[in-house]
Amino acid sequence: RVILNAAPVRAELDAITHKGMAYTLVAIVLGGLVAWLVVRTMTERLARLSAAADRIAGGDLSLALAFDRGQDEVARLARDFGQMVTALAEDRRHRNEAEAQLFAEKERAQVTLTSIGDAVITTDVAGRVDFLNSVAEQMTGWSLAEAAGQPLDRVFHIINEVSRAVVENPVEIVLRTGVIVGLANHTVLIRRDGAELNIEDSAAPIRDRHGEIIGVVLVFHDVTKAHEMAKQMGWAATHDSLTGLYNRAEFERRLQALVERTGPGKRHALLYIDLDQFKVVNDTCGHAAGDQMLCQIAAIMHRHMRESDTLARLGGDEFGVLLENCPAEKSRQIAETILVAVSSFRFVWDEKTFMVGSSIGLVEIAGEDLDAAHLLAAADTACYTAKDEGRNRVQIFNAADSETIRRSGEMNWVAHINRAFDDNRFRLHWQSIVPLQD
Repeated sequence: RVILNAAPVRAELDAITHKGMAYTLVAIVLGGLVAWLVVRTMTERLARLSAAADRIAGGDLSLALAFDRGQDEVARLARDFGQMVTALAEDRRHRNEAEAQLFAEKERAQVTLTSIGDAVITTDVAGRVDFLNSVAEQMTGWSLAEAAGQPLDRVFHIINEVSRAVVENPVEIVLRTGVIVGLANHTVLIRRDGAELNIEDSAAPIRDRHGEIIGVVLVFHDVTKAHEMAKQMGWAATHDSLTGLYNRAEFERRLQALVERTGPGKRHALLYIDLDQFKVVNDTCGHAAGDQMLCQIAAIMHRHMRESDTLARLGGDEFGVLLENCPAEKSRQIAETILVAVSSFRFVWDEKTFMVGSSIGLVEIAGEDLDAAHLLAAADTACYTAKDEGRNRVQIFNAADSETIRRSGEMNWVAHINRAFDDNRFRLHWQSIVPLQD
């Protein structure tokens, strides 16, 4: 029987077990420490990456990632993240440059529109106001802040000067047709305060890069002064500056037009009026008194005429009247009425009173093959016949009357002599005067 002592073996096994457990514990501790370090490092890097993402989301693209080196997943993620940040920064730079350029262009356009002498209004495709420059603000009476978003018709209210009818807005025409349009003549802008301005304008479409209309630009300017000047010039061309009546040129034009439309059944009349005693007033009291008397007599004659009649100052103290659609008896009554009104007038100047009369020649305008110049000459002849026969009377022209024929012949000779003077057709002959005894 062999008896073994197990104690040493057991002791050895216990020692090995204890060492193994110690090694295992150390390995566990070291592994845990390594794992903790690895996890902590990755967590810190991921946290820094997350913080970087938050800063980027806040608009900060200037940061640099210092943990993008290596080949692990976090490093690769950091590198990709860095490339994204670089791309975003580059995109922001380009966008900022584009915005700066766009702002500069907008500023230049704004300065141009503000500095331009014409009024400018821009609208959207619905015809609502987007912009007014300072000139447009002054002309319309609307500020940009008040007008923005308003329908253009409310800000830019225009009518026809003659008919007073509302004019179609040019912006609406552009939006409908897509072409540049201009306003017709005699267009008036009604300001916000009710004042009126004569304007000229044009409207053009605003298109995007695809050619689609995105709005309309309306450019207009004030032509009120030019319009008033043109009206004054037109008035001066047809009116006598002293009395405000039509002048001789306009009277002759109207007479010619009346002759041209005179046909069967149409009867008109022409009066040629010459004032009596005008020279006395003019020579006694001066030209100012004579001018004042002419104005007062013109007003008197005008009050005794029909609305359709034409009264003109033909020159000096001579007046002409066209009685349209007026038969012989009616025209004679009107002439007599004027005669009585003028003869009843008393002109007072510097406490002096003057009586004034008139001589009137009347010619009937009827039939065909009429001539305006001959009619005017006939009326003139009848007028001077009235003067020769005592003044302050109406003389009806009668081509068969001997006195009329004589007077007409004298008038023709006056015309011939004046024309000969103008054409330098006179020849001077002379002869010496000597005593008979020589």
